[in-house]
Amino acid sequence: MLNEHTIKVIKSTVPVLEIHGVAITKRFYDMLFTAHPELLNMFNHANQQQGKQQTALANAVYAAALHIDRLEAILPVVKQIAHKHRSLGVKAEHYPIVATICWRPFKTY
Repeated sequence: MLNEHTIKVIKSTVPVLEIHGVAITKRFYDMLFTAHPELLNMFNHANQQQGKQQTALANAVYAAALHIDRLEAILPVVKQIAHKHRSLGVKAEHYPIVATICWRPFKTY
C-alpha cells in the first residue's frame, strides 16, 4: 500500500502527464529502441509510426497517476495490457530493461 506522501507526489504529476505525456512516451520508445533494437519486433511498426503506441502508453500512465488512490478504476485496462503483453511473448526478463530506460536521465537536445 502506498503512503499518503507517495500518493500526493504521484498525483502532482497528473498536470504534466496530461500536457506532455505523449512527448515523454515518444522519448521513452526512442531510448528503448536505441538501446535495445532487438525489441522492435515486439511492437507494431505502424502503431509506432502513427504515434498510437506512444499515446496508448501516455494514457495508461496518466490514468494510473490520476487514479493512484483508486487503482481498481484502471484494473480493466491493466488486465487488457497484461493480456496483450502475454500474447506478444513479453517475458519477466523484459521488464528490467524497461525499468532501466525509465530510470535513465533524459537528455535534452
